[in-house]
Amino acid sequence: MVGMLSNIEPNLLKTSFIFDGLNRLDKILDNENNILKAYQYQYASTLGGANFVKEMMPRIVGNSNRES
Repeated sequence: MVGMLSNIEPNLLKTSFIFDGLNRLDKILDNENNILKAYQYQYASTLGGANFVKEMMPRIVGNSNRES
């Protein structure tokens, strides 16, 4: 099940949510399809050892389409 795909604010600006093939949040886009946030998922050991259960940890990679 994928989460919310888009949201339209009272000022009619749309925010879109893009999910990857594993239904994890991948990108958040503004009304002009600029990337507001992008996520990269990588494995992280919860207890530091190779034999322990690993879980996916999101990492925000920033505003890659925005001009300064």
